[in-house]
Amino acid sequence: MRSVLKYLFLFTIIFGPDLSFSQAENPQLDSLLNVLKNAKEDTNKVNTLAEICELCAEEDILKYAEPALKLSEKLNFKKEIANSLNNIGYFYSNKGESEKALENYSRALKIQEEIGNEDGIAGSLNNTALIYTYQGQVEKALENYAKALSIEEKTNDESGTAVTLNNIGGIYYAQKQTNKALEYYLRSLKVREIIKEKSGIANSLNNIAIIYSDQGKTEQALKYFTRAIKLCEEIDEKQGIATCLIGIAGVYSEMGQKEKTLECYFRSLKISEELEDNLSIAHCLNNIGSIYRIQKKYKEAEEYCLRSLQLARQGGYPEKMRNASEVLIKIYKETANYKEAVSMFKIFKHMSDSLNNKETQKASVKKQMQYEFEKKEAQAKDEQDKKDLIALEELKQQTLQRNYSIAGFVLVLLLAGFIFRSYLQKRKDNEIITAKKIEIDRQKDIIEEKQKEILDSIHYAQLIQRALLTSEIYFKKNLNRLMK
Repeated sequence: MRSVLKYLFLFTIIFGPDLSFSQAENPQLDSLLNVLKNAKEDTNKVNTLAEICELCAEEDILKYAEPALKLSEKLNFKKEIANSLNNIGYFYSNKGESEKALENYSRALKIQEEIGNEDGIAGSLNNTALIYTYQGQVEKALENYAKALSIEEKTNDESGTAVTLNNIGGIYYAQKQTNKALEYYLRSLKVREIIKEKSGIANSLNNIAIIYSDQGKTEQALKYFTRAIKLCEEIDEKQGIATCLIGIAGVYSEMGQKEKTLECYFRSLKISEELEDNLSIAHCLNNIGSIYRIQKKYKEAEEYCLRSLQLARQGGYPEKMRNASEVLIKIYKETANYKEAVSMFKIFKHMSDSLNNKETQKASVKKQMQYEFEKKEAQAKDEQDKKDLIALEELKQQTLQRNYSIAGFVLVLLLAGFIFRSYLQKRKDNEIITAKKIEIDRQKDIIEEKQKEILDSIHYAQLIQRALLTSEIYFKKNLNRLMK
């Protein structure tokens, strides 16, 4: 998803990848375009269009994002509906058309919330917050950043966390709380160095350099700007180079080196025009015009500042309109063109009121911003604490249940052991009883055998006695017969 996530606080320049290459220079893009020619009207075609949006030249994004949106809506492919809306929002944001960008980002956010895509929600919140920042709606921007940071920290999204920390630092810087801004930029840099995100590292280095520049620490500022621009050149990140050049120009301006200052602004302007980055162009034009005014080159100064004012008006950027009109007031006063000076003063006053005047900014917006952010942070912390407490209670319950389960298992084992022991004892007792019974039966058999032997002996004796008696009777009988 092409998205606008990196807010560079001083210049409000989008710091993203170089998207200005031609299609012929990218074989992957050529391959996807060939696939697209014969693609059916299904989700595969939507995905192909989405991939092309990631690789095509910036001016061609709408040519592929709008058909992707139309087909996604037809298929009710909600994830890619949101993705397409973000790509369209990115296109309009880079063109300086903030209202159209905000409309598409807001629609994307709503869909991401419907489908519960937390990464998508955080990205859309950041995108929406960035547009609010450009429009000077600090509280709305802050609210979206706080929500995004809460989600990113919960989901361990280190890259997203780094971006949001960077953006919050930008809000603090805009409220002139430079120490607080530096704290957030350093936190963002630390995360980006851990994940080795070169583009993000360069972004944070640039922001930190501007803080040091504001604090009059020119050597430290140039050191960080040099590191940032070197990284941007390594990855051919043209918008980053343009942004760093603006920062270096600011340092040279503080040092009174006007020629070097102009050289940097013109180099940045050329890159921004190649990228059609109207916001950056407006910034460079106004600063070039301001230097020409100091050099009393009023014709050139007026030309550049008027171009800046026109672009700022077209893009809907009140801060840039205020800055350009402020320089033009000085130009017209110094050239005695009081009518135009009055006209510019009206614009300046109106824009200043829309952004809040200095007194309101110091007395109200600054305090309100800090209060709102700290309140959001506190709410997020409370919510996280509640979640942690619930998780802790669940862990306790799980531990308790586990302990109960272990205790129950031990009791079952003990009971089983007791039953088994009883079984073994009963078995042993039965064996003893059986053995005794066998022994009794054996003794009984022996007795019965003895009894049988005795009876047999008696019977045998009786037989002998009968035999003897018979012989005696027979003898007497024969004797008596003979005596007669």
